[in-house]
Amino acid sequence: MTRTELDAAFAAALKAHPGASDFNFTVQKAPQIEVNGDLKALELGSFTGPLLPEQTQVIARAITGGHAAVMESLEKTGSCDC
Repeated sequence: MTRTELDAAFAAALKAHPGASDFNFTVQKAPQIEVNGDLKALELGSFTGPLLPEQTQVIARAITGGHAAVMESLEKTGSCDC
């Protein structure tokens, strides 16, 4: 998934879910969107259902642009805010 594809998927998700504040990507869980404090499963382009580690990494690289410090934080702590 490219950054352009991800941006289009984010835009569609935000349009479908007014009040959304966060996206969550966790291995072995479907992509999620937080809407008014509630997490909802989300189809994000070709990523549907529980995410594999490789899919989560693809999303992380697309979001961060491969920024070294952010990716290092993700590797060390298992999460990052982007």
